[in-house]
This record gives sequence, structure tokens and C-alpha cells, in this order.
Amino acid sequence: GADLLPLRRLAGGSVQPMLSETDCWVQPANASLTLAVTTITVFDLRAPNLAPASRCFIGGTEALTMTPQSIYLASTRWPYTPAPGGGAVPLRYPASMRTDIHKFGFDAATGQLAYRASGDVEGHLGWDPERKSYRLGEQDGLLRVLAFTGTVGWLTIDDATSATPPSPATLTILREVMGSNGGRLEALATLPNSRRPQPLGKPGEQVHGVRFAGARGYVVTFRQIDPLYVLDLADPADPKVAGVLEAPGFSDHLVPLSERLLLGVGKEVDAATNRVGGVKVSLFDVADATRPRELATQVFGSSGSSSGLDQSRHGLTLLQQGNTMRLATPLFLVDANFANPRDRLQRLEVDLLAGTLAAKPALAPPSPTPSPG
Repeated sequence: GADLLPLRRLAGGSVQPMLSETDCWVQPANASLTLAVTTITVFDLRAPNLAPASRCFIGGTEALTMTPQSIYLASTRWPYTPAPGGGAVPLRYPASMRTDIHKFGFDAATGQLAYRASGDVEGHLGWDPERKSYRLGEQDGLLRVLAFTGTVGWLTIDDATSATPPSPATLTILREVMGSNGGRLEALATLPNSRRPQPLGKPGEQVHGVRFAGARGYVVTFRQIDPLYVLDLADPADPKVAGVLEAPGFSDHLVPLSERLLLGVGKEVDAATNRVGGVKVSLFDVADATRPRELATQVFGSSGSSSGLDQSRHGLTLLQQGNTMRLATPLFLVDANFANPRDRLQRLEVDLLAGTLAAKPALAPPSPTPSPG
């Protein structure tokens, strides 16, 4: 076991283990097929020897989120498997799908890193590894988790069925509770619930974009139109849907630009044919949580186009200069019928006061220099 654990060397000194086997935790029910050791290390930059403190988690980790005091690791108990038949078919999930979450805490005063608690929530964190972490977010020591709780996921709009539960998403707010057998992450509240039964999504929809920001949560579900749900999390014991906006297309990625403005990046959709089109960038006004508005949109390319955010969460660059937010994302664009494929670095500009979204001239990659014959 010790042979699998990481080592460290400081300033050319001797090799030393970063941690021992007793510093590791194992989740026996972890269904991940990944043989991995997730090591969490904290270095005290004030100490001459950096005073590292490490803990580890055995098994594949689906997602993590962290604050200056806490780190949460999420893992599923079940593997994701395609439905029989092959090809572009729906993904099937057991009705009892649950996600386990493990909390590690860091004490800045003592430099100690320790396992704190574990818990679980109904559902799973989706099928895109780049977006799983956005479904987790801590505020004031409470962890908010937005999970997909349907039994069927789909790859194309035609795969969607009305057999899914009326609410494909469940918000769970977890709090750490200490007990005689160690810590436990217990549900403080869920949404929907008997008091607030409004579904987060409609039958046949999937969860696309999720983002937590302060006392707000933003959720996008999609099948034919894009419902943007604004969640009011100010009272963690009583979360609620503050407002809903329905707009064509959908946003895969949600980026808070200010307390008032939210950026969405996703795809345009033809309302008549349900055909997914080009890359759509939307600017939303969420100052009034009960009345979110779409202020402006920009669409690039046609069906088959994609943005850098479709490949990586790092596919968008932001730079704020005064009241102007400048953004850039790589785009792969095609015209109708996949004609004229091309790469671009698309620049955008948001006026944070006026609430406007403008597309700036895109930058094309340099033409390749012919090699000498």
C-alpha cells in the first residue's frame, strides 16, 4: 500500500513520503473504474520546510469544490452504462442513483488538514466531467448540490422521452453534523419539496448549466426551450425558486459577471424544427431574482459549431477594466450543412452598467507557412 502513495523531495534533500496509509480513506461502495489516489496537500509557505500536511482518498473522484477552509470530493456508487442497442441511445441510470460526498477541512491556525464528514444526495452530477464541479458550491459552511434525478439521460433531442420524472433536478443543501461515530453531512433542505413542489425542469428535460453565486443558484434545463431558474438560497433551510425565464436555445455554461449580470454560453435552437444551431452567447439581467430577463444575444456559426467551453471549463477568458468586461473564447464554426469550417478567437465586450453585449472582430489563426520544397 505504501508503494502507491506519493513522495516528496525538498531542495534536493532526501525523498520522504507525503503521507502514510493511515492518512487515507476508502469508500467501499465507489463504483468508479479508475484506480486512483486523490491526494490533498496543504503547504505552510511561512515555514522553512513548508510543513506539508496530506490526506488521501482511494478511488476515482468525479468532482471537487473547495473554499479556503474546506474541500469536498464527490463520487458515484454506480457506473454509467448506455442502454442496449448501441449508437446514439439514451443513457440509463438506476432509480436509486446517489452521489457520495466527502468533506476535508483545513485549520489555518494549526495547519491541520483532516477528514471531516461524509454524506450522500439523490441523483448524479451529470455526464460532462468539465461541468460536474459547478453543481457543487459552499456558502457559510453549507454545501449546495444540484443533481440530475431522472432515470434517463439523452444524447440528442430526439432521444428525450416523457417517461422521465416531472422534476429532473433536485437541490440538496448539506450541513456538517458531528456525532459519536464521526461527522456526517446531513440534508438541511431539498428542493422541490412538499411545501414548494414546483419542479426544476419539465418532463423530458435535462440539466445543462448550473452555477452557485453567494445566496443565489442558477440552473438551466433544456429540451426545446431554455428555462433559466433563479434560486433564492438566502434561507438555507427554505430554498425556493425565485424566478424563471424561458428563452430559445440553452446555456451549457453560466458565468456571473456582477450581482446584476449573468452570462450564458450554449447553443441556439430552431423552435420549429428543434434543430441545435450555432454557438449562442446570452446576457441575462438577474438583479431582480423574481424577473430574470435576457438582455442581449450573439449567435456564431450554424449547426455543428462549438466553443472552447464545450471542451474545457477554461475555454473562456475574462478581463474587467473599469465597467467593461472583455471576454474571449475559441470557436470552431461551420455554416449550413457543415460548409466553410474555420477556427476563430471570438472577442466579446459587456458594458456592466448599460447591460449590453457586443461582438468584437474575431481573430483568425495565422495561415500555415508552406514548407520549403
